[in-house]
Amino acid sequence: MLKNLRRLTRKDIFLPVTISVENVNTGAVLTDALTGHITNLTKHGACLFMEKIMKGSFHLFHSTKENDSLVLQLTITMPHEGECHTITARPLWFDIFRDEQRRGFKIGIEFTQPPTKEFFHAL
Repeated sequence: MLKNLRRLTRKDIFLPVTISVENVNTGAVLTDALTGHITNLTKHGACLFMEKIMKGSFHLFHSTKENDSLVLQLTITMPHEGECHTITARPLWFDIFRDEQRRGFKIGIEFTQPPTKEFFHAL
């Protein structure tokens, strides 16, 4: 039996998110935005569900893991206020996901800086 190694309990949630890749050294955005949903989160990270994980030849997980200067820019639309919050993260793991209704990928991410208290209060 596998032991749960998470630092904190995750909050189950369903938030729309757009994800692009940014070079932290130059500020250049390297991909057009991909869409997905945050399925659960803590102040340290989140799990994303995405139907697509590639934009052209750029793989959202492998391409960013191979280059430390690349980060994920998440733009999250808040459910009640419609306001957008931007959070920077790094991918930790990914896996194929399938159930009766959908197919896609789950990506575990770690925030480079914790989201603000206002972000969590808006949930």
